[in-house]
Amino acid sequence: MSGTQERQGRGAPAFTPVLPLRGSGGVDAYGRTVDAAGSRVVGMTWSSNVAQQVAKACEEHDSLDPSTLAVTLTLYRTMAAFERASMYELAPYGLTTSQFNILTVLHRAEGPMTMGRLGRAVAVRPANLTSLVDSLTTKDLVERQPNADDRRSYLVTNTPAGEEFLSGFLPRHWEYLERLTGRLAPDERAQLADLLTTLMESAMDVVEEDAVRKSSESA
Repeated sequence: MSGTQERQGRGAPAFTPVLPLRGSGGVDAYGRTVDAAGSRVVGMTWSSNVAQQVAKACEEHDSLDPSTLAVTLTLYRTMAAFERASMYELAPYGLTTSQFNILTVLHRAEGPMTMGRLGRAVAVRPANLTSLVDSLTTKDLVERQPNADDRRSYLVTNTPAGEEFLSGFLPRHWEYLERLTGRLAPDERAQLADLLTTLMESAMDVVEEDAVRKSSESA
């Protein structure tokens, strides 16, 4: 069995969403080309699929900087792969990535957090955050406490059961992250983190500029 086949077979999802293309086959959530049944990768690696799409786009749009699209597509593919990996890791515990993120943020906090502060920390909108906290409360992993400084709001913290779960789960989680990033050396991971931070700030600047412009246009 080849290395590629081994990677595809190990931990492969039972069902992988496929984005339809013209004709038969399509592209799955990882950017791999698959057959019409969506069950077999058709002679193309993830990186070559991105390269093919970038080349095609550049043929259609002469002004396109290929590196812009290459970074964007590769980032989307990576996000999809990490989301899929996270789903498999957390599914046995009945948790989603967003719920787990809330638990870890509360775990590292110096004390109970307001819903507003928690929402900013996990980048979740208030309406969605309420639903997530409700679900974790139902699981007895999180609890709400009255906020003595503001009776209109609540403080959120992990329950003893939530902390007990994390104490057993996190060591295995760190090992799993090491596996996911295993092809990068420590210095490469640090460099990638710096680059992604810059990219995130660039994207956030554009989002904020668009929000201000749209607000002024509607005023």
